[in-house]
Amino acid sequence: MIIAKIAKENINKKTFLECDRLVKLLSEYYPDTSTFETSAIWADIMMNKGVNLGMKHGYAKIYDPYDVLDKIEFIKYSSQLEKTNCIKSIDEIVKALKNPLTNDLEKAIYLRYLIHLVGDLHEPLHCINYYSNEFKDGDRCGTKYLLNFSLSGKNSLHALWDSALLRDTIWVKVPLDEEGEKYLEDYKKEVIEDFPKSSFNEKDINLNFDLWANESYLIAVNHAYQNIKPNDIPSKDYIEENRKIAYRQIALASYRLANLLDDIFNK
Repeated sequence: MIIAKIAKENINKKTFLECDRLVKLLSEYYPDTSTFETSAIWADIMMNKGVNLGMKHGYAKIYDPYDVLDKIEFIKYSSQLEKTNCIKSIDEIVKALKNPLTNDLEKAIYLRYLIHLVGDLHEPLHCINYYSNEFKDGDRCGTKYLLNFSLSGKNSLHALWDSALLRDTIWVKVPLDEEGEKYLEDYKKEVIEDFPKSSFNEKDINLNFDLWANESYLIAVNHAYQNIKPNDIPSKDYIEENRKIAYRQIALASYRLANLLDDIFNK
């Protein structure tokens, strides 16, 4: 929702009006997610109900620093990943949204997925699957990499990064009430104070989905899995250093989403 909120403030008026129209097309069926911001979590709500329409929420690139996988396994998993991943889902969505033959109801659904998946692709733990002697079948994007803390009942490395390193520790109810609106506004201000759009150059705010995924993967390798082990309590240094990185990813996702939506709806 933070990403959607910042993106909304960076799209042009024509784009916003079209996005707002499409979001509201489904408001009768999903009244809790009838705004641009709240529509960002619709994809997860639907996934929790067992509805996903084949959309992938990540790009689980193999990270095998100890050579746990043999060559055949590596090729097998890599081949599976190339067939179905978040990048392919986003590509499919963009083509559908640009296609004049796509009906409005389909566009409304695709838009909600797009807002969500762009955010997911910028969360480093959505773009990696770590293998080691402890995780011979992979840690499932950090969801099996359990730590000694609790976040609404979750205690994985994935959950830690989903929360922007414990910045987001409450469940914001939808539809948003006054308290929820203030929470998002305060959170947004923190992010853009550190990373305003002017802090990025034009090359940063690109529409290269493969590059986005690789950036997230490298952040996971070089930061998320460093200086922390399974069952550790996340240290203060780990939290402070990586929260800045998470904020930068939130900002980048927001500005890139805005750029992508303008590209789609101004053709």
